[in-house]
Amino acid sequence: MEEERKQQTQSERIQETEDIKEETDGDKILHTKYISQCDKNTSIRQDSQVALGSMNESEL
Repeated sequence: MEEERKQQTQSERIQETEDIKEETDGDKILHTKYISQCDKNTSIRQDSQVALGSMNESEL
């Protein structure tokens, strides 16, 4: 029962984002660029943390 509810809210959220995407084309493009930029920044940050972590361990 709980799983079904979770799946439903997830699909509702997806539908909402689809609607938002369709609302404005110019904003959509900017928004998508911004999101992908954030994703890149996040992955870069994670990569550097991993690199730093392994460096510190090897120094010890």
